[in-house]
Amino acid sequence: MTNKSIVAKRLALALVAALGFGVVQTAPSGAAVTASSTILTLSATSTTAVQGETTTAVTVTVQFTAPTASNADSITVTVASPSGAATNNTVSGNVLRITTDSANATVAYTAGDSASVTIVPTLANGVSRAVLSYTVRQVTTGNHGYTLNATNMATIVDSELFTVNVSSADESASATKSNLFINKVLPSGTTYIRSDSALIVSAGQKNDLTLMTPAVVAYAMGEFRNAAGDSINATTGTAVSGTMVVKITSGPGFLSRYETATATQLVRQISITRGDSIVIWNDGSAGIGTITTYISTIPLTDPADTITFFGKAEKFVATANAVTAADYNLSTGTDSATSAAYIITFVATDAAGIKVPSASQNRNQVFQI
Repeated sequence: MTNKSIVAKRLALALVAALGFGVVQTAPSGAAVTASSTILTLSATSTTAVQGETTTAVTVTVQFTAPTASNADSITVTVASPSGAATNNTVSGNVLRITTDSANATVAYTAGDSASVTIVPTLANGVSRAVLSYTVRQVTTGNHGYTLNATNMATIVDSELFTVNVSSADESASATKSNLFINKVLPSGTTYIRSDSALIVSAGQKNDLTLMTPAVVAYAMGEFRNAAGDSINATTGTAVSGTMVVKITSGPGFLSRYETATATQLVRQISITRGDSIVIWNDGSAGIGTITTYISTIPLTDPADTITFFGKAEKFVATANAVTAADYNLSTGTDSATSAAYIITFVATDAAGIKVPSASQNRNQVFQI
């Protein structure tokens, strides 16, 4: 063997050894994020909500160990339909948002309604961690399930089920919160006085002996509110509705829906819905009319309303002022009681003992003493 051949073989062996060494020292391929190295947890696995609301945010914590700091070893959090009986509402309203993240991860998410967030590790063989918040907006009535998955390269490595039990929005009038307001002013649309007036009105008795004709003396307006006290549902924007039964439970008076009502349309009980007003009439009788309002068969917590109907004056109670009662001489100009002071005052009352503020129902429409 020549020296040249020996040198060539030695070079060949050295090359093989070098190549072999290189193969032995290469790291194995195919390493990835696994289920055993990934943990997805929720701060709560269920919640309740009312139709139209946004659920209370739950905290989603994702922690994993990635062999490389690359997109290939990223974790994507997604929302999917569960396999169980609960229905899903993932089409819209799912919102994942970054709250905080560690120095070992960057987080990317869609700015709009997003059911997907990707977490990219920034440290190989280190623990990456991200904290997100998850909410569902505009929930609909029913029991809904949302599966939050942690995936790596389309493979699910961990998941949690989040359920939402959604009750109907309260758009029904409540007897404990609704009101009936009585005033002398005619309500106009949604404009009305939101308090009761202390009404003292004429019974409508004639000052001669002819039959009286009922006349309008007041108006009433119902205000429909749900159990939370809302006239408009706070989450759906829908007006609270229902039916009020308004009834004269004692004393005089008639009710109608319109000022142009005929005698046959004057009643003692009437039903109204939202936006309706009531016309209150006299019936010729003096006394106190009590108006009670119900939703279903339950009377409103708001106290019953009353209207005082006064009749003809039939009794007068006179009172002398202090100076006259003391028998002073008022003919001179020296007494202070001679100027701008009544010598005698009186109170007129009708047959029911109700004070009469007007002589309109008496003959000649004056008080005769």
